[in-house]
Amino acid sequence: MAVRLNKYIADCGVCSRRAADKLILDGQVKVNKKPVTELGTVIDEDNDTVYIDGKKLSPVRLLQNKYSPLAYKALCMSNDGQEKAFYHQYKRYRYLH
Repeated sequence: MAVRLNKYIADCGVCSRRAADKLILDGQVKVNKKPVTELGTVIDEDNDTVYIDGKKLSPVRLLQNKYSPLAYKALCMSNDGQEKAFYHQYKRYRYLH
């Protein structure tokens, strides 16, 4: 699926889209181990690999039950196998530590 690079970085939870633009312009972002400095670069989420400062990014996938109550604790798992807890209330998410 084609997506803009700054949106992909924001979806991975690294920073906002605007901050991702700054990272791209500073040359800190690599796609398939090649530096990218152009804004508006489109990548394929399934086939391309994105690195920031040498660290591979993976998007956070949020799993949500359709019939859950309005407030509940949920777990999501990224592609690396890291679990993060979220507190869901009225369509707002925040990390629980």
